[in-house]
Amino acid sequence: MSCANYRRLVSQGITLLSQINPNAHPQDANCPETADAVNDFLNSSAGLVRQVRTASATAVFNFPRGLQWRYVDINQVAIGLRNCSHVVVRGIRTTSAQGVTPEHYFVVLKVDNFVWVADAYAIVLTRGVQAYVNSEPPANRMTRFQIASGYDVIVKDPLDF
Repeated sequence: MSCANYRRLVSQGITLLSQINPNAHPQDANCPETADAVNDFLNSSAGLVRQVRTASATAVFNFPRGLQWRYVDINQVAIGLRNCSHVVVRGIRTTSAQGVTPEHYFVVLKVDNFVWVADAYAIVLTRGVQAYVNSEPPANRMTRFQIASGYDVIVKDPLDF
């Protein structure tokens, strides 16, 4: 796999994440879809950036049939990533403030042997998993993490039918 998209994401950071999620308003986007758009970009041989569309509160997120999430030590996952590889992560909050979901999706990647977190929902690119996790207020901090092979999400909004 080429490292070009990985290096492009790290070098263009906020600009590229803003292309994925130009609205950058929590009520307008959704983290499963923004994580999937980062995943699609990193997997794209052409380096295509897919802009997420505004999601309504009625949107339904469909994961592939048979997708199995498993709990992991996120720091060990980060250490074990090969150069120019990534994984979509579902972070789980033990507690959360009003309006903050109990789950959050983001991408952990390794580029030139540095670990990064790309969060297109929040438009954040952070070097190091722990720095990213600790950047949230303690009441909203994710405490458990899951990964799944074959992550993909399809958003179906009943208003579109």
